[in-house]
This record gives sequence, structure tokens and C-alpha cells, in this order.
Amino acid sequence: MSGASRSGLGIKGEVRVIRMDAHGRVLSDETYHNTATDWARAVLAQLILTTPNQESGSVLTSRPLYISLGTGTGTASHTDLAMFAEVYNTRRAFSYSSPFQGFAAQMTVAYQTTDPSGTYTEAGLWDANVTTTTLASAVTAGAKSITLANGMPALYGSTVPGQYNTLYINDSANPEYASIAQTVSAGATTLTLQNGLQYAHASGTQVVLFSGNLWGHVTFPQAVTKGQGEQLVIQWTVYLQAV
Repeated sequence: MSGASRSGLGIKGEVRVIRMDAHGRVLSDETYHNTATDWARAVLAQLILTTPNQESGSVLTSRPLYISLGTGTGTASHTDLAMFAEVYNTRRAFSYSSPFQGFAAQMTVAYQTTDPSGTYTEAGLWDANVTTTTLASAVTAGAKSITLANGMPALYGSTVPGQYNTLYINDSANPEYASIAQTVSAGATTLTLQNGLQYAHASGTQVVLFSGNLWGHVTFPQAVTKGQGEQLVIQWTVYLQAV
């Protein structure tokens, strides 16, 4: 006698990277499998036991909302808390296709001809936009600590993944990236950096924190270059499938 049949539910995702010229002619079109993070798995498991909002039917929890690009190298892992090296001004809200067509949800960001050119090696799927604040006091070149005017954001009760997390000092004269050396609790205003700053920055200079919870991460086997005047489209598709 045969045993009872079993059917499970699995989730997988893929990222399509399309590079086009100014007229929409396709220059390259590649698809890569993404890595779902532990955060995404935990949220989906929690979803089963979460009480929906009775008025709107929505579940009050983290969900993917943004896609960003980076220049880091390495192997994406389910334990990733952030991208290897996210690039400033690439985290964008995506347009969304219904999940009820083929049990798939497609999320698309189109970087236009007017967006900066660049070479990218990774992409990330996030539940929040970056957070902006300012320096509370001036810093000198070589400084390994900065003080922010506002505390680190609290996103769904998480802390900032310090050793992986970077920030961007948006100084019009000397912009630079910096890595946070330690895990920082939400609300903290003083950050210790892994290395000294390259430049001095005035009080009030904008600081961009690459905050949020990472849902998916993909690295490209070959770097993708968006040339000046070209378009770059990122299509992130998540499939639910029987296993």
C-alpha cells in the first residue's frame, strides 16, 4: 500500500538584468538565481500566524519594497544582512505585477538614460528605503567615529548589521563611503567606523544610512555596466511552487 501523498510549498526567485540603449534596443539580457535571506524566511513563516488587518486585509509585517545595486564581490548567502557594497542613489521603489498570475510576483526597477552610469556586480531586495540624517558635529580626516543628529532607525525591531553595513557621507566636495565597525542598536547616535575617514566634513553634512532588512541578494558572475545614456532594467521575480 502506498503512503499518503505529500505536497509542500517552496519559494524561489530570479533576477533578470536588461541593458538597453537610449532607443530601447537590448544590448544584453541575463537572468540569475537570487538567494533568499533568513529574514525573508522568518517573515514568511511568521505570516502564517499573523492576524490580518480586518479593515484592509493586509498583513502588518515586513515586505519587499525596494531594489538596489552594488559593487561588492563575494557569494550571496541566506545569512546576509546587507549587500557587500551598495551604491548610493540606486535604491528605488519598484513597480509591481500581480502575484496571482502563475503564482509569481514580479518587481521591476528601470534606471533611465538620465541616471548615472556605473558598473555593478550585485543587487538587493529591501523592505525599506535608505535613511538620511546629518552629522551633528564636524569631523576631521582620519576620524574613526562620527556623531549623527538623529539616532539609527528602528525597522521592525531589528538592529543595524554593523560589520556588514555601510553609510555614505553625501558631501558635495568630497563624498565617501564608510563601514560601521560594530553592531549598533536602534536609536544610537555615535558610530564607530572600521577605518578612518578620508576627508574632513562639516557639521550638517548629509549622511545616508543603508538601513532596512534584506529579503534577497544576488551577485552577477559578470559585472554589468550601464553606460552614459543607456537604460538598465532590473526585474526581480519571486515564485511560489509546490515541493
